Amino acid sequence: MVEVKETSTVATQPKTSEAPPPPSRPRGKLGLTDHRVNKFEKYLLVWGGKYKTVQEVPDLVNQDVLERARNKARIKINIMMCVATLLSCLAMVYAGKRAQKRGESVIKMNEDWHKKYNEEAKIAQAKADHASN
Repeated sequence: MVEVKETSTVATQPKTSEAPPPPSRPRGKLGLTDHRVNKFEKYLLVWGGKYKTVQEVPDLVNQDVLERARNKARIKINIMMCVATLLSCLAMVYAGKRAQKRGESVIKMNEDWHKKYNEEAKIAQAKADHASN
């Protein structure tokens, strides 16, 4: 059996005792930098349930924590909008049924508007004919 010796041709740099410079911003989990939160973002973090009060929110928060709070707020707002839309639709159905019982309809409203418009046009035409004579 033949033994093969491996030789390295890669040049190695001499090790120095200097440590790499510290990052300019603190880093959170997943390598994301911490974010300096503003007043609105503090309210999002409280509303999202991460902190109990606005005073408890630190000045620097991990971006992933802030993104989760934004996503929760987005979802809550979407759910509220869906509920508001559903309630509005139900209110319109109820109002339409009440109008139907009173005998109101879109067709009747359209006919009334056309009658009024045609009468006003006839009066205007009569005034124009009278003024030209």
